[in-house]
Amino acid sequence: MEEKVNLDSIIKEISEKSDYSQHEVRSFCDIILEKFKRFLQNKDKIEIRGLGTFFSKEHKGRYVQLKTKIIDSKDHYAILFKESKKLSQTVNQAGEEEL
Repeated sequence: MEEKVNLDSIIKEISEKSDYSQHEVRSFCDIILEKFKRFLQNKDKIEIRGLGTFFSKEHKGRYVQLKTKIIDSKDHYAILFKESKKLSQTVNQAGEEEL
């Protein structure tokens, strides 16, 4: 079953399983997310063992011709995620158990 998980639900669960309040956990998460943003803006890779690697990749601009007009896409960066082998195996094993 697919369940949508958001930051608030993660914060609540961490708070329930630890000695930290939801406010403290939210502060930790905010700091981590800000660091992630800064590292990705600087084109750094973020590797979290057992989870994967976040990185940014440059996409060159190009012209795309449609029937009625030409669109010029600008150079931009995309944020990508490459899962770790361990995470991939865990997810695939969980998927096989549901079948």
